[in-house]
Amino acid sequence: MPPGRHRIRARQGGKPVSLEVEVGADSAKVLQDALTAPQAKAEAGEGDRPYFDLNHEDREAAGWPLAFRWAGRPQKNRERVRVEPLDIRWELQRCGGRRT
Repeated sequence: MPPGRHRIRARQGGKPVSLEVEVGADSAKVLQDALTAPQAKAEAGEGDRPYFDLNHEDREAAGWPLAFRWAGRPQKNRERVRVEPLDIRWELQRCGGRRT
């Protein structure tokens, strides 16, 4: 996501919300810190693995976020995320449309 103010759709307390966020060099660290705890819980079998879903519908996973970083090149400043993508068609057939 490029630097600056952006309106995003997210979940807060399990409910969908629309938020305005300021993206800058500190954003990737905030996102990485927010990702670490749910990843650890999922690895311990205590919750769902964090995921990117299709069309913000909170249903099937499209990919697993692995890490966030800030790409700080002068003309290319932006947040970057490393993702383990899923083959959606195969995944939906395999799990019957459920997150795994």
